[in-house]
Amino acid sequence: MAKISAKEREQKKQQLDEIVLNIFWQHGWHAISYASVAEAFGTSRGAIQRYYPSHNDFSNALKGKVLPLVVSQLDWQSKEAFYQSWIVALHSEDGKFRRVMEMLFSQVCSKGSSEQAAIGVHQFLSTINEKFEDESLGKELFGETFLALLNQAN
Repeated sequence: MAKISAKEREQKKQQLDEIVLNIFWQHGWHAISYASVAEAFGTSRGAIQRYYPSHNDFSNALKGKVLPLVVSQLDWQSKEAFYQSWIVALHSEDGKFRRVMEMLFSQVCSKGSSEQAAIGVHQFLSTINEKFEDESLGKELFGETFLALLNQAN
């Protein structure tokens, strides 16, 4: 097997990250697997594992690309507007906000989960608390989100 240069490896990693992101947007976090990424890239699962040693490493491909979408869909002007925009985004036809929430719940609740997901949720809750001076708002919205995901699963 021929070795590839660092530049070629970085280019391949960027292509793979794009594939991971596309699978995420189209099908959600649970659809991302070594097999699905390998099929989309036209290579073996083993080749993909060299770039993503564990399943949680797929989340690195999403860093900086999903949270801005979540934040952009929320209206931060008032507590009421924020609440309504969250509910609208959660039930949006494109499903992107919901997919991000599914991933966060999955990451936080799974064994060997990504610590960065838990930190991200806590930071997001803290931002909501500080902005609206209401510690119950974020908890209520995450509860609404959990119930919406539960209802969708059944």
